[in-house]
Amino acid sequence: DLAVYETRAEAPVAQVVDEALDADVITFTAASTVTNTLAALDDAQSARLAHGPAVVSIGPITSQAARDAGLQVAMEATDSDIPGLVTAVIAALATE
Repeated sequence: DLAVYETRAEAPVAQVVDEALDADVITFTAASTVTNTLAALDDAQSARLAHGPAVVSIGPITSQAARDAGLQVAMEATDSDIPGLVTAVIAALATE
């Protein structure tokens, strides 16, 4: 097997995590970003994510991973690409 790419989780900087959790929207672009983000958060930060920024996903697999992790998905991109994600973010912000 030839690995085309490998997802690696990096330890987040505490200030960056706090700023992200204070945002209006947080985006997830893959199921692994949901898993890795939640693994990097402590319990208090996970609670902030669950009740803080609107969660926007790039598509149905990512949305299901977020739901399985206990997050409420505010918006899902219709087209699973960056322009679709941007459209979903704009729509999520318009409904707040």
